[in-house]
Amino acid sequence: MMTFDQALPAMTRLILEILGDKCLATGLVLRDAAGTLTFVIRGNYAGSKRAQFDKRVRTVLSAYAELPSATPEELFDDSLKGNTDTILERVSIDETRVVEVRLIDRQIIGQDWTRPNFNPASSLPLLTFFSCKGGVGRSTALAIAASDFSARGKNVFIIDCDLEAPGLGSILLGSMDLPPYGLLDYLIENRMSGVSDDFLEQCLAPSPLTAGRGLIEVMPALGRSGQDSPGSTIPKLGRAYLSQSSNAAEPISYLKQMRSLIERLEKRGRSDVIFVDARSGLSESTAPAVIGLGGDVLLFGVNTPQTIECYGYLLAHLAKFVPEEDNAHDWRAKLRMIHAKAGRGEEAWRPYRELSYEIFAASLYEEEAEPSLSVFNFDIDDPEAPHFPWPIPLDADFAEFDPTNRRSSLQRDFYDRTFGSFVDRLFALSFPEESSPR
Repeated sequence: MMTFDQALPAMTRLILEILGDKCLATGLVLRDAAGTLTFVIRGNYAGSKRAQFDKRVRTVLSAYAELPSATPEELFDDSLKGNTDTILERVSIDETRVVEVRLIDRQIIGQDWTRPNFNPASSLPLLTFFSCKGGVGRSTALAIAASDFSARGKNVFIIDCDLEAPGLGSILLGSMDLPPYGLLDYLIENRMSGVSDDFLEQCLAPSPLTAGRGLIEVMPALGRSGQDSPGSTIPKLGRAYLSQSSNAAEPISYLKQMRSLIERLEKRGRSDVIFVDARSGLSESTAPAVIGLGGDVLLFGVNTPQTIECYGYLLAHLAKFVPEEDNAHDWRAKLRMIHAKAGRGEEAWRPYRELSYEIFAASLYEEEAEPSLSVFNFDIDDPEAPHFPWPIPLDADFAEFDPTNRRSSLQRDFYDRTFGSFVDRLFALSFPEESSPR
């Protein structure tokens, strides 16, 4: 039986076998929402062999080949004449040969994963906190970092993008301090009719828990409306990631809505840095924060096989978007592994570092080249490398982190032993000109 994973390699082999290398190089493969494949022929390379190709593809690919081949004109789609929205998929032909196939992957959900935007959405430092699994202390680290930055005089804006499992609202605001609305309401109303500046302000609230010199503002996932109308929350979630209608030919995707939100927040002129708490896992809501905002991405994880496996999937997907030429602002350099709930000392940290190096080397690092050529590669023990994890030691004092009832947990003398090194490095990353530790 043909499977999803086997279909694209099988079609690629048939393209090379029957139509030839030039036909593959000039054409592209279109994968529709159901997963069926069509080879889009561009140019005159197919010739009389097209009928033979169609017959073989239908036989080999079965359900994955409803329309084996077509031209842009036959599909009435002029966009297929160019390479907009194509990604270069590396396909293994056999044990010794890998070829690149231009692929357009059209999905009902998850489309943002195929259309990344690595350009910065803001001129402000922007930090995304992400983890493959929950329960690794990601939100705790974010809250402590925000408090630390505030104590250094920085105004911090925080967006809770974890719509399905919101947590920052209860950590940094408390139920009485929630704004009327949150990110979920913003997305719903913005898609329907656009959001005014006044409504945007009703989605934000200052955190009362920090006594720092800087302001901390929070856009929680859910506002008071979620408490007042709890029965509406799940129906709203089912519509949160739909594209926004527009007068343009293409609707505005969730990723574009998030970039627009970041731009609006920066224009308020009240923030020095933006923190984004991303949804755990590889869901649709994760894509904008990880590959859509152009900020630094902190990849939280614990030393378990599940963590490494998940990040292996993520990095393998990101490898499809590696810059083809030298780039002074290579997005790969903005990734950083974070070793959460780590032991203490080099002996405890090294195993996770080695595993992190393996998945980066397999996907994002380039092979060594001539000394005169620049390649994106690092030694396993290079502390500046993306794979080199920043450790946050396991500490039982943070097992039930609740700064609302224990304000001392946001004081430097309380968290320094566990989070001090992490927040110092994070501050240096965000404000290198002020990078000396407190």
